[in-house]
Amino acid sequence: MLSGAQAQMPTPPAPVHVGSHLCGGVGDSSLTQLQSRATDYNLGFWMVGGPGGAYLADVPIEIRSGSRTVARFTADGPLCYVKLPGGRYTVTGTHNGQTRSVQVHSGSMNNYLRW
Repeated sequence: MLSGAQAQMPTPPAPVHVGSHLCGGVGDSSLTQLQSRATDYNLGFWMVGGPGGAYLADVPIEIRSGSRTVARFTADGPLCYVKLPGGRYTVTGTHNGQTRSVQVHSGSMNNYLRW
């Protein structure tokens, strides 16, 4: 039997789960194939570096909604698409020991993390 204090504890909010993500775009044919699937997702972002905007890969990514992490993965190409519930998010990536973040919202497909 639960004591009164235990019985009254609020239920924690349900975690937000990412339905799916897709990253890639290394090479022209891979990029074209990836972009053809954009309509299956509601958030897109690029990872680029240097003055010429060179495409980056193998970038650890964290996506947060407020203080809650909703996704964590390593991007294996310069372009990622993610399917998230409607809302605002912070996308953070780390490359060569430097961390960059960008504020995004679901429905935006052309965001950039720049190093």
